[in-house]
Amino acid sequence: MKKILTFIIIIAMTLSLGIPAFAATPATVTVASPTTAVNPGDTVDVAVTIADNPGMDVMKLKFSYDTAALTLKDIELGSVMGILTKNLDKAVALLEAAGTANATGNGTLVTLKFEVKSTAAAGNYTIGFLVSDAVNRNEERVALTTQAGTVSVAGPVTIYTVRFNANGGTGTMADVTGVPAGAYTLPANGFTAPAGKQFKGWSTGASGAVIAGTTYNVTGDVTLYAIWENKTHTHTYNTTWSTDETNHWHECTCGDKKDLAAHVDANKDHNCDVCGKKMSDHTGGTATCKDKATCTICGQKYGDLAAHNYKTEWSKDKNKHWHECSVCGDKKDVAAHTPGAPATETTPQTCTICGYVIKAALGHTHNFNQKNTSETYLKSAATCTKKAVYYYSCTCGEKGTETFESGDLAAHNYKTEWSKDSTKHWHECSVCGNKKDEAAHTPGAAATETTPQTCTTCGYVIKEAIGHVHSYTEKNTDAKYLKSAATCTAKAVYYYSCSCGEKGTETFESGETLAHTWETKWANNDSKHWHECTVCKTKGDEADHAFEWKLDKEATVTEAGVKHEECKVCGYKKTAIAIDKLAPSIIDGRNAKWNKGGENNLTFKSDAAFSDFVEVLVDGKTITAENYEKREGSIIIELKASYLETLAEGEHTLTIRSASGDATTKFTVEAEIVSPPTGSTNVWVWIIIGVVALGVGAAVDVFIIRKRKTA
Repeated sequence: MKKILTFIIIIAMTLSLGIPAFAATPATVTVASPTTAVNPGDTVDVAVTIADNPGMDVMKLKFSYDTAALTLKDIELGSVMGILTKNLDKAVALLEAAGTANATGNGTLVTLKFEVKSTAAAGNYTIGFLVSDAVNRNEERVALTTQAGTVSVAGPVTIYTVRFNANGGTGTMADVTGVPAGAYTLPANGFTAPAGKQFKGWSTGASGAVIAGTTYNVTGDVTLYAIWENKTHTHTYNTTWSTDETNHWHECTCGDKKDLAAHVDANKDHNCDVCGKKMSDHTGGTATCKDKATCTICGQKYGDLAAHNYKTEWSKDKNKHWHECSVCGDKKDVAAHTPGAPATETTPQTCTICGYVIKAALGHTHNFNQKNTSETYLKSAATCTKKAVYYYSCTCGEKGTETFESGDLAAHNYKTEWSKDSTKHWHECSVCGNKKDEAAHTPGAAATETTPQTCTTCGYVIKEAIGHVHSYTEKNTDAKYLKSAATCTAKAVYYYSCSCGEKGTETFESGETLAHTWETKWANNDSKHWHECTVCKTKGDEADHAFEWKLDKEATVTEAGVKHEECKVCGYKKTAIAIDKLAPSIIDGRNAKWNKGGENNLTFKSDAAFSDFVEVLVDGKTITAENYEKREGSIIIELKASYLETLAEGEHTLTIRSASGDATTKFTVEAEIVSPPTGSTNVWVWIIIGVVALGVGAAVDVFIIRKRKTA
């Protein structure tokens, strides 16, 4: 009864206040997907149409698309509305009816002209949009349903042929040609089963295992064999997944399992990609005062921020000091400096808290007039030609730059070794070159074939050894006669020698050529690798590359990944290719339930970026913004209880649409939990009051202020 009275009062207040209502007839606005795939570098026109138009005066369209693949070049006015104001940078079109009447026609609102970037990867790109300020001449808001479109970008595709073998059955099935590499949907069996048999599934061998699931990964031409089994029981498998902690499957009423497979979380959203079972919670990572911890599984931020990590030492400038966070730079204990004792000649004035020098020591004026001949002030020592030179000093001990001489000349510093020329020898001063002990050479024994004649005093060679005439006829293969070592292309080469051991200039070959000397590092090109001889460049161990895939960057919801092929033998790398961004998903609120009469909103969370938000759909239809609240983290949507109350009991589908894709889940509206009436005697009194309120509200004049159209 309380809900009935509340409903009556709300209706009465609505009528009495004159709130503008939606136009009765809904319109459908659709982005028409081009039927033909386009190539990088092409241009493509995308029409935006309206159907079931109840009459439109003004509407605003904001479009969303993948700017990494598409560039919006123009927005052209269609046939329905009369005036277009556009902003290409913001992808916004403002449409107005011409003249004084509503635009009531159906057809093209605008045509979007896109250019496909040369770097665009093959795939499907969603063209989404938001509609706002859609009103008619009576200032009534026009109810809308919206449908996003898709532009398909083609890329190089390798195609194969799939053939079928009856494998004991009868009949034929035509070959399927032009099958692209990747997932191929297995067809229904077209053969007639042998007697007493029934079709079990397809296999790549006549007696092989049946292919699990409904698709087969095509990597080349393939023949699929029909596998037959005895007729015992017609399995009826549940369409919903049965699960345990490690596996999921479809189960027959008899208990038989098919499609049995381990859970997999390739997109790292903590849920099985196939059956949706939760596999893990956020874990790992370290939070700071700036950033929450990053989950080591999904890469999402979670938990709370950490406390600031303030340094123990003071940070300071000329006016103040503080303790600073080593992570984010946040300041605490900020205060002005506390001056200590005034500065003296030798001592600065400092802050008593942090030690900052507020005023430097005053110092004193140096007077460099002191002649101090201690070692501290020596510039250059005395020599046989110059007295010692000292720097003048201040009374405080500071050394100046001007100099003075002091003391006597030093004695000559004669070298112990003899200086000599062709006729005499002497001892020479190392400073000034003065000579002493100068005398003519004293000849020693006469020169022989191997021994020169020298001075017996200083060792000067007066006459060289006589020597002998060399005869270079000896073939000596000692290392000292080697000119060039043997290689894979030439024998070792040696110099002829004299009997005395002297090496000549003529050469001879000796020994054998050597085996190749292979480089340890692989040489390669785009198809093969090999080891190369360091001498003759001959190729050895030549073989085709053995490529394997290497992951450079994981794909996420917001960013594409990168991978490349690399030879596991020599390390040669092919050009990296992009990995498509992951589709967003609902990470909180999946399969939620709400009871009629409830006052709480129903909350859902998508892992797409908040900045990519486009719209919310329930059961495939766009709902207006007043029916939900949205906030960041990543995208959080709360369906209002007032809106949920309007939905029929049963299962519904929620879609959070973003520029990166659709995230979808189911939710259920259940019947109200009602307590039996207590027999209030005042019920009819309140009903009469509600009816009276309705009559009063209906009698109030409603003034509708015509909205001024702006460009």
